[in-house]
Amino acid sequence: PGWVGVSHDTQGSRDIIHLFSYSSAQNTAGVTLEYKGAVKKAWSISPGQEGKSIVPFTTKGGVAVLKIANLGVYKIIVLEKN
Repeated sequence: PGWVGVSHDTQGSRDIIHLFSYSSAQNTAGVTLEYKGAVKKAWSISPGQEGKSIVPFTTKGGVAVLKIANLGVYKIIVLEKN
């Protein structure tokens, strides 16, 4: 597994999570994020990707757990809050 950097911003009723990989030579697989709060919808976009992709998540005890299947160099995760 490679190193993954994370940055977070809030824009109104959305939280934006920026993920970036320190290893451009390979995809990083199986990234799990835990977010404390209610999430209505989660989606992602990254360079070279057409449109947005739905990010699956589960919620337990007020924490949303998101599973990112793969991460190239950079990916933005958008969490739409309730």
